[in-house]
Amino acid sequence: MVSKIDKNSIVIVSGAGNKFILVDCLTFPSSLVLEKDNIIIMLCSKDFSGEILDGVIFLKSSQKYDYRMTFYNNDSTKANMCGNASRAISLYAVKRQLANKLHSFESDIGVIFCNVFNSENISVKIPRITNEILDGEMELFGTKVNYYLYNNGLPHFISFSDIKWEKFYNFAKNIRFDKKFNKLNGVNVSFCKKDKNIEIRTYERFVERETAACGTACIAAAYSRYIYFSENSSSFYPISGHLIIVNVNNHDFEMIGQAEILPNNYFNMKNLNELINLNGK
Repeated sequence: MVSKIDKNSIVIVSGAGNKFILVDCLTFPSSLVLEKDNIIIMLCSKDFSGEILDGVIFLKSSQKYDYRMTFYNNDSTKANMCGNASRAISLYAVKRQLANKLHSFESDIGVIFCNVFNSENISVKIPRITNEILDGEMELFGTKVNYYLYNNGLPHFISFSDIKWEKFYNFAKNIRFDKKFNKLNGVNVSFCKKDKNIEIRTYERFVERETAACGTACIAAAYSRYIYFSENSSSFYPISGHLIIVNVNNHDFEMIGQAEILPNNYFNMKNLNELINLNGK
């Protein structure tokens, strides 16, 4: 029989509108039992939290840094990085006094350096793991689409081609499953429109829908602008309306934006503990 999970070890957090379950395994080590596919899927479901969430963040111990982040999409696939989750976990760590405002944590793509000024102004520096960026062109629904392909832990298709926003979903879903990207297991798809700032909309693979924001998409779009247009700082507005700024540095990307810890009045702990005990038998 597995012990019951302390409800205080699980919270809902948000980064620029991306909502996640955060599991605190540093304060509550027994919560590591939640790192199973069927439990991750349940945690992101309406049955547990009352809404469909975008993924699960596990905050774990680290021997060298303040903590370690492991991230899963809501279908339980593991992701090497999530930019918005990085800001959310750093805010949580500061609020719960697990780390100072200036701190660092481990991730699957390297060490993330954080500066939590306040909940509206959080800076995370994410290592640039590759300089390789590709450009291409495809035709979809009779429209020529120019794009950039960049993978800094996640493969992103970025286009500044002018499409009507009401057509975004059909364009994005077709591109996500296009056979030319099969070797990458599909791509996250973002379209950007430039005005004073840059509007960005992203369809995320594995989540399989448009999300309120995607931090790594903003990084990929910013790097595209850096390489092809010599812009080293870009300001993005995803559909959530929360500003995300990305500065391209010599060896990393600095992403600045907001995060918050949300109230969790709904959690169905009875169903969760029943599922945990089934897994433990």
